[in-house]
Amino acid sequence: MNKNEFKQAMMAGLGRCYITLKKEKDINQYKDIILWGIKQELACNTQDDGTMENYMYNLINCYPDKTEFLRTLISEFLVTQDEWKLVHLLNLLILFIKDDNDLIKEEAKIALYQKYDKIFEDIMNTKDLDKLNSYEYIYSILAIAFINIDKNYIRKIAIDLGYIFYNTSFKKGDFNWLFEDLFYGDENILNLLKNQKFTLQETKFIKIFLSNYHDYADNETNLIESINNNNSSNNKDKLLEKRNQNVNKYISTEYIKNPNDIPFDELINLLNHENHEVRFVAEKIFEKRKGMDIVNYSLDILNKDFDNSLCFNALLNNYNKVDLNYLLSYLKNMKIDYDENTNWHNIIYYISISNKNNLKLPKEILLLSYNFSLCRNCRFRILKLLHKRGFLTKEIENECYYDGNLDIINYAKENKFNKIDL
Repeated sequence: MNKNEFKQAMMAGLGRCYITLKKEKDINQYKDIILWGIKQELACNTQDDGTMENYMYNLINCYPDKTEFLRTLISEFLVTQDEWKLVHLLNLLILFIKDDNDLIKEEAKIALYQKYDKIFEDIMNTKDLDKLNSYEYIYSILAIAFINIDKNYIRKIAIDLGYIFYNTSFKKGDFNWLFEDLFYGDENILNLLKNQKFTLQETKFIKIFLSNYHDYADNETNLIESINNNNSSNNKDKLLEKRNQNVNKYISTEYIKNPNDIPFDELINLLNHENHEVRFVAEKIFEKRKGMDIVNYSLDILNKDFDNSLCFNALLNNYNKVDLNYLLSYLKNMKIDYDENTNWHNIIYYISISNKNNLKLPKEILLLSYNFSLCRNCRFRILKLLHKRGFLTKEIENECYYDGNLDIINYAKENKFNKIDL
C-alpha cells in the first residue's frame, strides 16, 4: 500500500492498515500518517460512529517505541476544547494508561491529571455561560474517566464537585449526565464515601455533593416512574399524523408507493416547493421513480451540478449496465471527507440501504463504496450486502478482524470469516 492508500484506509478504519504494518519491513513510512490520525476525530459523526481508539492503538503497537505517539496525543489532548474530539483523544489516552510499560502508563496518567486540573480551574474562573456549559461536559467525561480507572477517585471528584457547586453559578440540575453515570454505574458510590475520612473543610463540600446527588437520585426515580406511566408511542403517532396531514395538503404520500403516478413536471416543481415537508416527500418520490424521464433529467443536472446526490441516487435506482462506468467514475471523483452532510454520505447511505429499495447493485459499486466510506455504519451495512451476495474476497474477510468498527469485527467472528495468521 502506498501512503495515500494507507491514509484513506486508516480514515475509513479498514483492517488492511494493521495487516500492512505487520507484513511490511519499512513501517516507518506510515508513521507520520498515524501521528496525523491520532490528532483527528476520525469520524464523520462520533456520536453515531463511536471512536476508533482500539483501532489506532493496535496500529501504534506495531511500533517498538510508542513514546512519540503518546506525546503527540498528549499535546493535542491538553489543548483541545472540541467535545467529541476530546472523547476520541481521552479514550485513546486511557489505553496508554493501561499499557504494560510503566513509563508510558505514568506519562499518560499525568496528562489526564493536568487536563482535569485545567478544566477545573477554567470552571472556577469563567463567567461566560456558554463556556461553562461546554466545560461541564468536558469535566464530566474526565471525571468519569478517573472513576473508571480507579473507583477511589470518587473521593476527589465528590469534593471537587461540592466545591464547584459552592463557589460557582452551577446549581441543582447541572452535571446530571455525570450524576447519571454515578447513579447507574456503581451502586456502592455512597458506601465508598462513607468509608473515607475527611477534613472539616472537605466534609463541607462532600455534604454539598451528597445533597445534589440525592436530589438527582430522587428526581431520577420520579422520572422513571413518569416514563413508565406515559404512553409515549401515542404522542409519536399523533406527531406523525399531524405531519402527514400537513404534507397531504400539497401532495399525497401515496405517490411514494407509486412514484410514477405523479406527472413528471409536477414532481420537478415540488422539489422546489417552499414547504420543506413537501420537498422531503418529493425527494423520496424522485429517488424511487423509474423511467428515462428521470434518468435524462438526472444526467443533465449532474453535468451542471456534480454535487447532486439526489440525481445520482435516482440513477442508481434506474441502474443499467451501460451506466456502470459513468457511476464508478462519479464515485471515484466525488470529494470524501468527514463532513457527514456532504454529497458522498448521502450517496453511500443510499447504496448501503439499496436492498431495502429492492435494488441489486453490481459488485463493483458495492466494493468501491465499502473502500471509500468514512461512515462506519454505512460501511457495515455494505459489508453485509457483499457477504450475503457472495462478493467478499478472502482478503476482505481477513481484514474485518482488525477493523475500526467493533460491529464488523463481531460480524466476522459470528460468520467465521476467513482469517490468515499474520
